[in-house]
Amino acid sequence: MVKGSMIWRYPPRTMPGRDKTMAEVVDKFQRGLDELFDQGVRQGRAQVLNRMIERKFGEETTGRMSERLDELSGLFGVDKVADALIECGNVEEFIEQVGGWSESSHYTYRVTWSEEDGEHLGRCAEFPSLNWLARSPEEALSGIRRLVGDCVADMRIKGEPVPQ
Repeated sequence: MVKGSMIWRYPPRTMPGRDKTMAEVVDKFQRGLDELFDQGVRQGRAQVLNRMIERKFGEETTGRMSERLDELSGLFGVDKVADALIECGNVEEFIEQVGGWSESSHYTYRVTWSEEDGEHLGRCAEFPSLNWLARSPEEALSGIRRLVGDCVADMRIKGEPVPQ
């Protein structure tokens, strides 16, 4: 016990050699809950978009767009896809319009381990102020790519220059 604060000790098999305060444990738990919530929201958005596309253009188009919709399920992506569904008269026009939005794929990404946070940290070289913490390297990469995609979409809407 340290004067003025409580130290929580994990069993050695759980966190070898690492003491944490209760506040750090609660913070990490809350981040985990937030991450699960965000993941559920993104999946829900993608499901709604899939259903809308299927109703207007059929199952084949939904299948062709499903991977792309996972990437576009951020807030700005949902708005753009919904607008495209309303505005586009045929499948080709819709795919052409939605297909050009993935500009986050050509940036340089890196995932490292954050000892301080105890999670994987995803970063983008062209957007150094952005990062994404996740339990697995795959989730960190996926998260930072979505975040960069949302950021690029927001910059375009506002007419700001986008890093190349």
